[in-house]
Amino acid sequence: MTAQITTTTKLPKMAHGHTRLIWLLDDIEAHLDGIRGSEDPALIIEELISYTREFNDELDEHIGEEETRIFPAAARVASQEELEELDDIHDEHRQIEAQLQEFWDILSQGCEQKNGARHGVCCDKLITLVSTMRQTLAAHSAHERQFLSQVEPRVEDLDL
Repeated sequence: MTAQITTTTKLPKMAHGHTRLIWLLDDIEAHLDGIRGSEDPALIIEELISYTREFNDELDEHIGEEETRIFPAAARVASQEELEELDDIHDEHRQIEAQLQEFWDILSQGCEQKNGARHGVCCDKLITLVSTMRQTLAAHSAHERQFLSQVEPRVEDLDL
């Protein structure tokens, strides 16, 4: 009879989720709606920029946590197929970051101009982009939960 050696990988304990990101997208979308109906949207745009920065910071922290702490530990117990899924999840991170960069690019191109038509076009583009980001984030969240549930039985500590 041969002795079987079992190794366990410990994932860091942390509160981790996508809820805060979704809430910030809600705030961003509400401010975009406010810009559309405003005669002088400067204050609303200032708040929009603030919420967008907060979303950006939260996203950076979220992705950083996953890519530096959670995923490396999970990768140590993942199968080849699961490692490919993990690569897909990394790609989803890049996609969300690219969408956020596109949002910043559009916002910086002059939504603050006092031309009402410009506000409408700009807001329409940004609202569409927020909707796309929300869909991407929801799909990413589901994919990530599914991946983590696959590796969870093989780790000693997974508290997400």
